[in-house]
Amino acid sequence: MKINKITALLALAVFTCGGAFALELESAVAVVNGTPILQSDFEKVANAYIAQLQAAQPRLMEQPGIKLKVEQEVLDQMINDELLYQVAVKEGVKAKDSEIDEALENAKKTLVPERDAKTGKDITDKERTKQFEAILKKEGLTLKQFRERLRKQIISRKYIETVVVNRVKPVEEADARALFDEVQAVINKDAKKIAKIEPAQHKQDVEAIALRLEQLSAPKVKVGHILFAFPPNATDAQKKEIEAKAKEVKKQLDGGLAFSEAVVKFSDDKAGVQQTGGDMILVKGIAPKTLDEKAFSLDVGQTSAPIKTDIGFHIIKIKEKAAGTDVTFELVARELGQFIAQRRIQTSITDYVAELRSKADIKINKDFSELEKIIAEQQALAQKEDKKADVKKEEPKKAEEKKAS
Repeated sequence: MKINKITALLALAVFTCGGAFALELESAVAVVNGTPILQSDFEKVANAYIAQLQAAQPRLMEQPGIKLKVEQEVLDQMINDELLYQVAVKEGVKAKDSEIDEALENAKKTLVPERDAKTGKDITDKERTKQFEAILKKEGLTLKQFRERLRKQIISRKYIETVVVNRVKPVEEADARALFDEVQAVINKDAKKIAKIEPAQHKQDVEAIALRLEQLSAPKVKVGHILFAFPPNATDAQKKEIEAKAKEVKKQLDGGLAFSEAVVKFSDDKAGVQQTGGDMILVKGIAPKTLDEKAFSLDVGQTSAPIKTDIGFHIIKIKEKAAGTDVTFELVARELGQFIAQRRIQTSITDYVAELRSKADIKINKDFSELEKIIAEQQALAQKEDKKADVKKEEPKKAEEKKAS
């Protein structure tokens, strides 16, 4: 992922609460129409995103300037959030306690699992609340502060829904059909039609939808799944030990052990156990080859022997099978329409925020000049590589011309 692609990862940025006016403005990383965005608030949000990226894409975080780029995008988002909140309050938009309570409960469900990963038992509401408050404390937030953050987020969202979204042109069937035709061109690898898909971001969206539709049309199988994961840099001896464990569990399954019980007791895929009880859907051609071949060769009700992949050994039980289907326009018209509407809404919000920013008094106290140097260096390097590629393309042609002369 290149440095200028990081923006997409910040689309769900949390609306920040305003700074305390009692503090001097020098402690603010930015000031928006006189309202400070505190350095401490900024660091909490930025550090959270950096931690997520570090966990999900460690190689990305090794690139020069990525940390600064994330910080710049986070600060831009926080400024946008503050601008939207300010105009919403000016227009008299408010958040009800019941709306905040609902948002708080949704946040709790997102951050705290409903079942214990080890025992598979449901976690009580009291314990979930306790765990949720512990998470907030780790982030340096009290429950009261988090409620205030949610209040501001709700106010801004309500304003967007009632004012900004009304600017959006309704989606017509012709719009959805045009998008479907572009998707079909990508699926069918029609080079001439693909070349006409613009701009670049829209082309990326079309390619992503095409991949999704190909997955929808492919054969699928629902399986129960037990993972015996290899540790990092596992030795051959460790792999053999894990294989022996997987074979022993298979013997227990053949002897009458319930598959659902074995999933909870033995699977190293704790997230899968929490979310789906170990069940997952395999799309033909997507899973590792050994797993894919076995999943689609077994009959419903059958349980596999241990299957080796790069990450470990797997035991699967076939629960359901579905043949491949043709994806027609009628089947996906609604989803395509929703996608177009969401894109238009996002564009409307972006344009509206740009309008607010052009009229606002914004002072940014954080220096991003080093990032500008890094981006300029990357662009210069990219241009150099492009020139090298062009030279290589021309070499065969020049060689032919020389030979002909």
